[in-house]
Amino acid sequence: SIDIMPLIKLFNKAYPNISIKLSVMTNGQLIESLSLHKTDIGLGFDEQLTEANRRSFVFYPQRANQMALLSCDSVDDSASKSLSLADIGTRPLVLLSQNMQFRKYIDNAMAQAGIDFNLVLETDSLFHLIGAVKHGLGSAIVSRGIAESVAQLFGIPYQLLDGVSSGQTVFMTRKHSITPAMKAFMRQLES
Repeated sequence: SIDIMPLIKLFNKAYPNISIKLSVMTNGQLIESLSLHKTDIGLGFDEQLTEANRRSFVFYPQRANQMALLSCDSVDDSASKSLSLADIGTRPLVLLSQNMQFRKYIDNAMAQAGIDFNLVLETDSLFHLIGAVKHGLGSAIVSRGIAESVAQLFGIPYQLLDGVSSGQTVFMTRKHSITPAMKAFMRQLES
């Protein structure tokens, strides 16, 4: 839900001899991977964590995520006007898969609003989601941070969605078995 590439670029510039492996996984897979020392640092949502997880990890909160609609064909001529879920109507939507935590926030918001959506594609890949919007397959609901990055990188316009947000995004790492590289990356987050 945030663009991690600027952070990785800063880290790479400061530590050019350290290679990074970036993986995409569900929140549950991330917690398991951190617990098993397969992953050093995770970016996920601060929800559905057990008390044992909360005692085992250090959290670096980022922000709560307002949602936005990415669309090559604007819902409204005024790009600055925000939308409600009702404004989306029966537009074709491309969404992240239901196993992704962000999608659960979308599904809950739609259910609370009593709105059905016209799903034409779901994927685990943000790259494919953006590609589908760019090719006119449908509109996508993403976080504001992702929408801002996509607008800058690909010129796809977005509109904010009123009253719809996801949980707080956090970087997380183990409290123990911290490597020097992990410490250096986490120092970046604190500055």
